[in-house]
Amino acid sequence: HYISIGGAGTGTLNIENGGRVNFLSNVLGGTSTSIGTSGTLNVQGQDSSFYAQGGSFDHFTRISGAVNVWNGGAAYFHSESSDSDVDISGAVSVWDAGEVEFRGSVNVSGSIWISGTDSVWNSQEIHLIDNGTMDVDNNGRAFTIGSSTLNGTLNVQSGGRLVNSGDILVG
Repeated sequence: HYISIGGAGTGTLNIENGGRVNFLSNVLGGTSTSIGTSGTLNVQGQDSSFYAQGGSFDHFTRISGAVNVWNGGAAYFHSESSDSDVDISGAVSVWDAGEVEFRGSVNVSGSIWISGTDSVWNSQEIHLIDNGTMDVDNNGRAFTIGSSTLNGTLNVQSGGRLVNSGDILVG
């Protein structure tokens, strides 16, 4: 089972005004959430949410398009396995009290931007690879709980915070 936005052409999923999309799969292995290069996920407004819950083993999330979460919206990408991988070669933007949460290891060759008070990024691990970037500014917050490697660019400025309870390896 999988959910794909923009995987076979141009696609946009807009969730707003308290709308909710829940994708749940209990399939063992091969479960996928994909936002293709021509795909956009927009989640805006208080109580608006996108929730993808994968099965017990391999749940892969690929974001090569755009994920935009703002104005109190939330997007959650979860798997029952902590070995789940998330690959972001596109752009994830979180602002104006938006929240994004990933379970598993997040590999970023694209860009992440977290900006504004109460804007939050949560992940187990984050790995900036192939010149990937992460910008945390204007009181935005990024939390990781595992070891992180930064072989790209991390900018924390204007009251932004990166909080990590594991190792951070730069370069």
